[in-house]
This record gives sequence, structure tokens and C-alpha cells, in this order.
Amino acid sequence: DGRPEILDGMRALWENDQGVVRSPTWQAEDIREHGYEHYTYALAARFDRDPANRAKYAGYLTEGLANKWSVAARLQNVSATETLTWIPPLGFRPGTVTVQSGSTTVVGNATNWDAGSTCSLNYDWLYLEGDVRAYRCQYVSPTVLRLLSPYLGPSASNKRHQQANLVGAGTQPFMQGIAGQAMLAHAEVSGEALPARYGAAASQWLRFFGYRAATGGIYYGRLFPMCEPTPDTVAVCTLDADGLAAGRFLAGEIMGFLGKAYLVSKDDAIKALGDSLMTANFSKPGFPGLLTSGTVYNENFDDNALIFTAKKAKDFGFWWGFGGAPGWLGARLGGPQPPQMVRNAINFILDQIADSTSIRVKVLAPNAALREYRCTESPCMVDLDKRQGGHWITVDYLGSGDQVVAPGLPFLVEPE
Repeated sequence: DGRPEILDGMRALWENDQGVVRSPTWQAEDIREHGYEHYTYALAARFDRDPANRAKYAGYLTEGLANKWSVAARLQNVSATETLTWIPPLGFRPGTVTVQSGSTTVVGNATNWDAGSTCSLNYDWLYLEGDVRAYRCQYVSPTVLRLLSPYLGPSASNKRHQQANLVGAGTQPFMQGIAGQAMLAHAEVSGEALPARYGAAASQWLRFFGYRAATGGIYYGRLFPMCEPTPDTVAVCTLDADGLAAGRFLAGEIMGFLGKAYLVSKDDAIKALGDSLMTANFSKPGFPGLLTSGTVYNENFDDNALIFTAKKAKDFGFWWGFGGAPGWLGARLGGPQPPQMVRNAINFILDQIADSTSIRVKVLAPNAALREYRCTESPCMVDLDKRQGGHWITVDYLGSGDQVVAPGLPFLVEPE
């Protein structure tokens, strides 16, 4: 709004939080929150008014990439295509456990489990350090849990453990959108190749692992032990317990990122992914829009992202906040294009409006740009941007003192 000095007030935050971004002791335990932080410093490196500060904040990004993100990176090989995701360090619960092969009993040592927060939900799982499986569990006592299926690993004692809805090493696809946004924003301000590669690889990971064709949305969790090899059969991995629209709703957090990734890569596979995700939320059978050319559509328009966005601010932010989902529609067309200004004639007859001496034409473009024209002779020539499509036009008849003697109603004009 023309007052860049407002940004100076952000420096206290940027200085205070720098350890979260650059320090190796602040591990990326939640790639969502650290993605937000990394993105914030990309904005600082781009918009601070002091060039020295911009360089300093860009340096923080480079340190964080080396100290946090590259350390947390894990490589997956899919059909000879190398894709990258981030798997945060595992955090284990207090105490250790003893298990016997073939048994459903887990004995805790210094665990102090409680019925309110331990294996208390119908989707809670238990994971033991180094195992390749996770097990549904039930609370018995502060030192005993029951597994819903027999333990299949080797008997062991003093094993560290996790207990939650998602356990073990894995990634939540919607968080990839947040992390990917951060990587590409980093690359934009630094010109470094590594964050750009990370961002591109994250988009491919979403294509291979994140997309769920069954609902036209994305999975809630992938690569966690309980999610593989059949993620569609595990409710916590699909979020189906919240309805089939839940996965479609989650797609909002990755759409803005996919748009940026497509603009960088021009990869038709990423374009197809974005089209499928948007189509599943915002089109119906027979709708003549461009995105319905594929086979995925939403049979019930109420069963989409919109039903979630009214629940809380976080949900709204998935699509229209940080997620930046509406940007996909422009990105899929190649991003911002140069204006294609064309002259259009607005005809009027002053003699038909008593006391009028001129007209004022307001032209509102789809990108919210507003222009005004004053004319005393017909036609009144106005400029419209053909790349944007229809513009809203309002014609007010003015008197000799510029007062409105006949207000007009808005009408839509396609650039000719």
C-alpha cells in the first residue's frame, strides 16, 4: 500500500526466530512448521528495505538448507525416477517396552501410560524403533498394552517406541506443499540450484506418493509403516473417516506449490496432477469447463473443499491462505502474460438523460485493476485487457458540477 516501512517492524521477529531456520540443533521435527519458517525468511530476503539485511536473511536460508533440510532428506526410487521427500527425526515416548514374537502383550518399563492419551483412539498405533510394521493397540494399564494383532518381529526388550495415529518414518503429503513452497521461494531469492531441485523433486513425490486417484485428492499419510503397502485400507492414511471430501480438501495446501513447480518445470505430468485435483473439487459432470476434459469429477458439488473451509481459520487457509490454490488456474496457462490491451467503444446519448453533460466510465478488470474514463462525446473509448476476459463496466451520467444525475448498473463486456 505504499508504506514499506511497515516491514521494518518484522525485523524483531526475523532476528528472534533465526535459530529455528539456521541452527542444526533445531531439527525439522515438523516439516510443516519449519516450512512456514523457511518461507518467512525467503520473504525477508526479498522484501526487507535494507540490502544488508536481505543478504543476511538469504544467508540464513542457505545455512538452514544445509543444517536442517538436507539432513532430513530421504530419497525414494520410483520407476527409476529419483524423487525426494523429508522424513523428520522420530520422537520416542518416555520409557521402553518388552515384546515377545507371536504375543499381543506389550510390557512397559517406566512408561506410565494412561487411559486418556495412550492407545485411546480407534486409529492409534504402536511402533517400535527399527521395526518395519506398526500395530493397532489398546490401553490395559500404565505398564501394559494389548496389540490387536500378534507382534511379528523378533522378541526384544528395552525398545524405544512411538504411539500415535501416524507412527514411524513417513510423510504427510499436504506438508510437502508447505515445504515445497519454502524451497521454491528460497530458490527465487537466492538463485541456488539445490532448493530449486528440492522443490521440483517434492512435486514429483506428490505425483507418485501423494495423489489418491480413488477420490481425486491426496493421502493424509504415506510411507508410515501402517500405511504401506495398502494405504487405501487404513483410515488414518486416507482421512476417509472425515468423509471422501477430506482428501480433496487437503489438496488445497499443495495447489499453490504445484503451480509454482509447474511454472518452473513446465512438466505436463505436474499439470495433469493439478488439473485432476482442482477438477475433483470444483466441477460437475457435463460442466463445459476446461478442467472437465479428464475422467475425474465431483458428483456432488457440496462434497468438496468448500464444506471444510468454513470450519476454522486453518481450513480456510489451506485453499485461500498459504496454500494459494487459486493461483493454479493462472499457472496452468503459463503464468502471468503481457497485457493485450484492445480499444472498446461504449456508446451513449447525453440528450436522453436530463441535466447530463458527460459520462464517467468505470472499468473493473478481473485482476481487480480499476480504470476511469470521462467522455462528452460518443463513443467513449476504453481499454480492456483481452488476456483477462470479461470486464465489468459502469456508466454514470454526470451533471455540469460532476454530480451523478443518473447512476448506471454494471454490465459485462468481453474485449473485442
